[in-house]
Amino acid sequence: MVQRSSLTHRYGPNVSEEWNCRAPKENVVQPEEQERTSEYNDSDELRSLTSGSEDDVDKGTRSFVQFNPEVDMKKPNFRVGQLFGNASVLKQAIREHAIPTIRNIKLYTNEEERVRAKCYRSPQCDWVLYASKLAEKDSLIVKHII
Repeated sequence: MVQRSSLTHRYGPNVSEEWNCRAPKENVVQPEEQERTSEYNDSDELRSLTSGSEDDVDKGTRSFVQFNPEVDMKKPNFRVGQLFGNASVLKQAIREHAIPTIRNIKLYTNEEERVRAKCYRSPQCDWVLYASKLAEKDSLIVKHII
C-alpha cells in the first residue's frame, strides 16, 4: 500500500504538492503566464481626487461637521473631522458627554491649540479624544477618537 502525503490525505487528490496549496495544479498560474494588462489607461499626468477647483482647496473650504453648542451640547457625540469653535466649547462638550456615559474623563493640560481627553480609573474604558487647531482657522478639529 502506498502512503499518501499528509496534504493529499487531508485535502484530497487534487492538492498541489509542489505549491503546498489547496488549488489543483491546472488552476495554478505561473507568473510568466499571467497577462500584464490593466483595466486603467496609462497616463503620465496625475489627477486630483477632488472634483472642486484648486482655488477651493487653497482657500480651505473643505466641509466638516460643525458642532453647534446650542443644539448638540445636550447630548454631544464626537466624530473624527468634527469642528468646534474653540477649546472651551470642546472641553464643555466632553464634560457633558461624561455625565450620561458614566465615564471618568480627564482633560489633560492643554494649550489653546490642542485638547486631549482620556477615560481613567477603569481598565475597561479606553475612550480617548484628541483634537487640534486648524492652521487657517481658530476652530479645533477632532483628529482621533476611540
